[in-house]
Amino acid sequence: MRSSGVPTGSHQALFSESAAWIRSNPFATTHDVPERLAQTWVCELEDPTAPTGFHLSIFTFGYCQRQLLESGVAPGQKLSVPAEKLIDLFQMWQLKLGLVEVHRKTDLRVGPMALFGFPENESIEYWRIAAN
Repeated sequence: MRSSGVPTGSHQALFSESAAWIRSNPFATTHDVPERLAQTWVCELEDPTAPTGFHLSIFTFGYCQRQLLESGVAPGQKLSVPAEKLIDLFQMWQLKLGLVEVHRKTDLRVGPMALFGFPENESIEYWRIAAN
């Protein structure tokens, strides 16, 4: 069920479930994310530049978790990211989540991509599988 159909009271449980999965899988790829979470994380808005608090919270948690681990900063040491960059990366994350669905539900395959990592000039590798 997409998050637009999730009652508001369920957001805390979904956030907790998401955070637990992200903590256990900070370097996950688009091929690793469970179907239930992928569907929950997709933001279905008319204006994709205006994410909801729930979706932005999930993304920000995953992105920051990965950044902290990659940088190796000591506990208590601060990192920062410009808010505009965070919103731009959120939109890229939404694209990656859309590619999860394409990969799983069509004959088009998409190579794995870092779920919460955003290398410069990241490319999407794709191909079609042979029809049976």
